[in-house]
Amino acid sequence: MPLSCTIELSKTGGITVKVQNADDGICQTLILNGTTIVTTICSENATSTLTQSDDAFSHEVESGGKKSSVTQSPTLVRVECERFEIDATTIDTRSSEGTSCTASTTLALQSTGAFTLRSDDTLDMSAAADLTGSSRMNLNLEATLSGTFSGKQATTLGDGAVSTSLKGGSVDVDATSTLTAKGGISTELRGAMTSIRGDASVAVQAPSIQLG
Repeated sequence: MPLSCTIELSKTGGITVKVQNADDGICQTLILNGTTIVTTICSENATSTLTQSDDAFSHEVESGGKKSSVTQSPTLVRVECERFEIDATTIDTRSSEGTSCTASTTLALQSTGAFTLRSDDTLDMSAAADLTGSSRMNLNLEATLSGTFSGKQATTLGDGAVSTSLKGGSVDVDATSTLTAKGGISTELRGAMTSIRGDASVAVQAPSIQLG
């Protein structure tokens, strides 16, 4: 496999080193022009280019109309590509200021072990459509001060034999229109002192009523 090698010297253009591999259709070029160093490897279908100056570095690969590049300056590292992959044992990502992550379509975060989402300040979660949270075991929501759950229709369900409980030092249930409490088998209101009061009237109806 004979190679064609040339070296060109120029007082204005610098040094150009070129190696041509005619059998494989590959050309390698190194250019030092006094300001930048450009290294290029090209074939019939692909080109790889390294460009280095005193304050910047770039690497570009192009093939079949597709291109990826890495550009570095003193304040910026920019990666442009169709697909970006990282495979490592441990990944640590930190920023002294803000961090943002945006996906134009879907975004998935998954862990086979424990997953922690934490903020030392406020934490906001919102969705333009549905927001769904589920757990195969327990689900705990806790607030040190106050907690609010609201919606045009708010429903708390305990499926099957699982119970639903509301507990607190004082529990208030308030409806601006109608309040209905219903048990499929029995309904019990009990306390050391229990009051049933209606500002207008109180009606108790049943085939059999027992008081006392």
